[in-house]
Amino acid sequence: MAATAENDCSMLQDLRRGAITEIDSINGEVLRIAEQAGIACPLNSQLVALVKGIENSLHN
Repeated sequence: MAATAENDCSMLQDLRRGAITEIDSINGEVLRIAEQAGIACPLNSQLVALVKGIENSLHN
């Protein structure tokens, strides 16, 4: 952990660049699979909403 403690995750790097993140491919897919199985994933849903909100604020 010490070797990577200063690293920023790829989504944070995307947001800092004003780029679209991979949130739909990662957490969005979790939500799609959960929905098909009838499983609620409120934290994943909130995370997607928050990241999409940040993305939208950067592009408006």
